[in-house]
Amino acid sequence: MKILSPLAVSLTWAVMLLAGCGGGGDSGGGSSNAPPSNQPPASPPPSGGPGPQRPASVAGFVYAIDSNSNTILAYTINAATGGLAPVEGSPFGPASTPFPTGVQPHTLAVDPAERFVHVANYFAKDVSVYAIDDATGKLAQIPGSPYHIGNSPQSVGPTWIRIHPSGKFAYVQTGASFTAGSMTPSEIWAFARDSATGQWSAVAGSPFPAGSDELPLTFDQSGRFAYLLSSNNGNTGSIATFAIDGNGALTRVGTPVDTMTGDPRPLAITPSGHYGYVTTTNFLLGLRFDPATGVPARIEPIRQFAGGFTSAFQVHPSGKFGYLTSSGSARTQIAAFAIDDATGNLSDVEGSPYSVEESNLTIVLHPSGNFAYVTKSNYGNRSGAILVFAIDAQTGALSEIAGSPYDVGPYPRSLTIDPSGRVAYVARKDDHGGNVADEAPGDILAYTIDTTTGALASVNTVPAGVMPVDVTIAGTKR
Repeated sequence: MKILSPLAVSLTWAVMLLAGCGGGGDSGGGSSNAPPSNQPPASPPPSGGPGPQRPASVAGFVYAIDSNSNTILAYTINAATGGLAPVEGSPFGPASTPFPTGVQPHTLAVDPAERFVHVANYFAKDVSVYAIDDATGKLAQIPGSPYHIGNSPQSVGPTWIRIHPSGKFAYVQTGASFTAGSMTPSEIWAFARDSATGQWSAVAGSPFPAGSDELPLTFDQSGRFAYLLSSNNGNTGSIATFAIDGNGALTRVGTPVDTMTGDPRPLAITPSGHYGYVTTTNFLLGLRFDPATGVPARIEPIRQFAGGFTSAFQVHPSGKFGYLTSSGSARTQIAAFAIDDATGNLSDVEGSPYSVEESNLTIVLHPSGNFAYVTKSNYGNRSGAILVFAIDAQTGALSEIAGSPYDVGPYPRSLTIDPSGRVAYVARKDDHGGNVADEAPGDILAYTIDTTTGALASVNTVPAGVMPVDVTIAGTKR
């Protein structure tokens, strides 16, 4: 196993990130399937706006939250190496000035223009909205923030935030609650967003009834429909369809689709918007969307898995292939599928499934579609690694690259690749097998990516509270 050592990488990250960036994870926007160029443009785009200008040494910012310590973590991205350094004053907590956090920040979202950070505060039952200082990465809470979520003392705080692909609307989901045998159902709170100021105003008819134990909303490519995956105490699950009107209001359409079992994973939609795929503990379901109503119908046959944990399905940027991981006592493997463009049916890629040692696997695809990155953890010996695979553009087959796997230490929790495909960040937390007294703090590891080979090179590691989540890149669109 290759152990990475810090390496200074001579790259002009500021220009590269700007040249390669597309929509962020919350924007729902697509990205080019062509591999990012290794050559910077002839001249960088101008930095905008009056006031202090961002130093040329800073390419953008990374934000994350730590619910355990009620903090927002903020870092600058080094333009020469891709490494991280804490923004002055970070991490920011409830008593911080000028941008205090709420109680138990639960999830974080950035708008498509990467100008505002939105944080759902679960116990505070509100959402904080911050403007990003383009020069420093500091956050300033906007007028009107935080925005209260919930109509009654029984209401549960916000669990998810999703920003519409257009940036015009924000949707906040609350959790269901059970009191004295009765359930207070979850809701979706809808707000119109002012793209200049970041301020919110309630959409008429909001909040909209939801269900129980939902995953975050998934938008289709057109932004006309949203899909809500629900689980009923892990026993049954469903996919509900909402039509989105021009004012951001939601209307349920069609009949929810049964997911066969509970605990569905997030919905993956092909770039064409014709098909979608959902995994549960035991099944992989294909869906075909009605272009007029947006309502999905199941594609037969349904694939069944025996035991273990199945990750969310990942669609290749070309829309031709799909990937998932499964781990547990019955199997630990990566499965690769070819997607039939005419029917949406799946067929096994030759050589699939690929066996992997250890367990607790997650998979992330490179924006170019040329590589797959699989994080794995072993809770028995407290180890973790990233496996890197080249993807055959014609067949979708995987082949592990030279130098893989890369040792990243105990318990990698997530891997985030920036839209340019040249830098990756791994959030890590070593809980020492659940021994609280022996827990280590969380951190974020920065890597550069060789866009020709997919290889990783370690840059640096920064402290990240207790358990960093929702690692998000922002401030690269200038």
